[in-house]
Amino acid sequence: MANTTKPASTGSNPGLHSQIKSSTLFLGPLPSSVLESQVSSLFQGFQPSPLFEFSRTKNGRNRGALRLRLEFPNLESAKKAVALHHLRPLPGAESTVILTFSAGPTGSNKPLGMPNASVRPRLIKVMPPGSTEATLYDLLCPYGPVYSVRMHPIVGGIVQFWTEADAKQAETSQAPKLLLQAFDPCTLYCTNIDSVIDACSLRTYFGQYGHVTHAHIFADADGQSQGRGTITFSQASEASDALNSMHGVEIGWKALSLSYHWLKMGERTSANQSDKRADSSHIEEAATAPAKKNQSMSHKASSKFKENQKRQPKWGDVAEGQKTVVSQKDGWKRGPPPLYTVASNAATPSHSAAESAAPLLEEPHDRSPNQSKIENAGVPGLETLQALYEAEKAARAAQELENERLREGLKCMMLQADADKQLLRDELESTKLQGEAEIELLRQRLDSAKEKSAAEAEVLRQEVEFVKLQGEVENDVLLRKLDTAKERSAAAAQLKEEELESVKLQGEAELELLRQKLDAMTRALEMAESQLKILQLERDRPIWEAAKKKREEKEQQERVKEAGRRRAAELEESRRKMQDFIAQEKEKERQRLAEQARVKERLRKEAEEKERERQRREKEEHERKVREKREKLERWKRLKAATDAEEARCQKRDAQLWGQGQWTHARALERLKIQIEEFNSIKFSETQPLTFRVIPWPVLVDPLDLDIEQIDWQAVEAFFASVKVRLAKNVGEYKALVEKVHRLFHPDKWRSRSLLDTVMDEQLRKALETAGNVVVQAMTPIWRKSKGIY
Repeated sequence: MANTTKPASTGSNPGLHSQIKSSTLFLGPLPSSVLESQVSSLFQGFQPSPLFEFSRTKNGRNRGALRLRLEFPNLESAKKAVALHHLRPLPGAESTVILTFSAGPTGSNKPLGMPNASVRPRLIKVMPPGSTEATLYDLLCPYGPVYSVRMHPIVGGIVQFWTEADAKQAETSQAPKLLLQAFDPCTLYCTNIDSVIDACSLRTYFGQYGHVTHAHIFADADGQSQGRGTITFSQASEASDALNSMHGVEIGWKALSLSYHWLKMGERTSANQSDKRADSSHIEEAATAPAKKNQSMSHKASSKFKENQKRQPKWGDVAEGQKTVVSQKDGWKRGPPPLYTVASNAATPSHSAAESAAPLLEEPHDRSPNQSKIENAGVPGLETLQALYEAEKAARAAQELENERLREGLKCMMLQADADKQLLRDELESTKLQGEAEIELLRQRLDSAKEKSAAEAEVLRQEVEFVKLQGEVENDVLLRKLDTAKERSAAAAQLKEEELESVKLQGEAELELLRQKLDAMTRALEMAESQLKILQLERDRPIWEAAKKKREEKEQQERVKEAGRRRAAELEESRRKMQDFIAQEKEKERQRLAEQARVKERLRKEAEEKERERQRREKEEHERKVREKREKLERWKRLKAATDAEEARCQKRDAQLWGQGQWTHARALERLKIQIEEFNSIKFSETQPLTFRVIPWPVLVDPLDLDIEQIDWQAVEAFFASVKVRLAKNVGEYKALVEKVHRLFHPDKWRSRSLLDTVMDEQLRKALETAGNVVVQAMTPIWRKSKGIY
């Protein structure tokens, strides 16, 4: 079982931090658009929460820059805040706002530094499910101060310690709970590379994100690409931009898969040592370069030319920083030479044992931008191929989108049909259940209403009859009383008019008494009639209850019959609708299957047509590449033959003109004049390229013994010193000769005549260019002196 306990001591105390000494941190200044709530929300997960002290610099009416002082409850919380949020963008800000912590107030202290370059970051390849940046920090902080913890959307978790010792201990102690792996932040590991992509093309695609110092494609023993490679940038930010932009991008019909390049133990040691050697060597070179520049220029050029003249590399041999030169005898037996090879001064990164055994296509690390431009310019049709590829890629993407749209449309139609069918079924079933429930409810309501209405109607009828009888009795009684009162009143009036008032009063009293008696009698009569009605009802109850029951039974039978007729009609209608629905569904299914068959047939034909078109394009592309390689090989052969012929002609000329007799300074002057005329008259091209012996070198050495190492400053000065003595009596001729030689070797003159472009061998071209520069540099003071310029 792996050791997962906290370390006791590994040379670096986990409690000590090289930058953070206090639990108080400062943040800002932040733009005025940043709100206090946005900043405080970052620390919601800290328990207990830190204390915030906000301040703003007033700017007229506007809010000023925001500054923040954070008081954490302990030093560990402050370290955690720096590891999680230092140099990270503020979430929710209107524009990109980078949070920068410092140990002191703004203006009085510098922001927190960064770990040493020798401390490699680690990829967290295995982590617990549901891990966050905060949980990863809690797992790793016991092993030492953590600079940063990140969750990258592509490569996963990334942790950076302040010291390499703490990082190594975390690697060994956390396995297998957390599996850490050191990586190079400047190098990307690329897989799923199309076989047509070589190192130069890979460099071109990734060059838009920064300066690519190294590009490499892994190949098997037969030279075939394994679909894997590495790309190294000069800065980690450039590699990060390329990782985020190029991951998943389709190049050559395959989508790239990118990650950081893992470092093995040997590579880490060599990388640290190389960093130290690079620092020391850089300082030494800066101190000694001015003194050694002029001495080393001609020596390096001549030594490289001599060394490469002695060794003809075989097929597969690669010289550091140089293109491969393949001899016809050794190299062409196995096939044409490769178009591009790349050399590396560092160990080739690999992820398996098979990669380390694979032959490498190498490219120099120290290549200058001008060299890259020259090599890329030598690729025939690269821009055309790129444009064709981009157009084909766009057409293919559009076709894929159209196919995907058709598939999605067909799928949506099928899903919609199934959903509609199920919806109709559900609606039909729901309608049936709802109809039956409503019918039953209506039936119950009808029965209840009928029963209630019958009882209410009978009661109302009895009440109406009672009120009617009561009204008639009251009217009769009142009429009788009124008649009696009238009669009595008339009699009293006839008897005594003088007693009218008394009688009137007595009559009114009697009338009132009669009214009271009438009211009492009326109430008694009403009570008697009510009791009579009640007795009659009680007597007739069995009769009307039997009639009511019979009536209700008859109505119930009618309702049952009516409900049966309605239910039968509804079932018949439902059966008819169901048959129509099933017929419609069968027709829709038949149409859907027919349409699906037509779509499948069309897609099959389109796929076959695309496959034929792709095969045709691949065949044409292969034939074009073979044709270009053949043309380049033939051109190389022609240049080689023309160079050999021109060299043989110059050797024959030197042997005929100066092969006899003793070599003297006079003959050297004569040779220079003859070769100047010949050199100026020749139109150098691929059929007659520039060679070493056709150039009129101003030296005193016998042309039969002359080589490029003898072209130096002293030889040129010695030649013109001798010429000046011999032409002492003819100063004008001497000056004209100096002017002619100085103009002949001027770099602008060589560029205007494209002399070096006709040289096949790159090393010879560089050697001739260096020797020509030496001659013109040595001629400059001689020419100035002949012109009287001091």
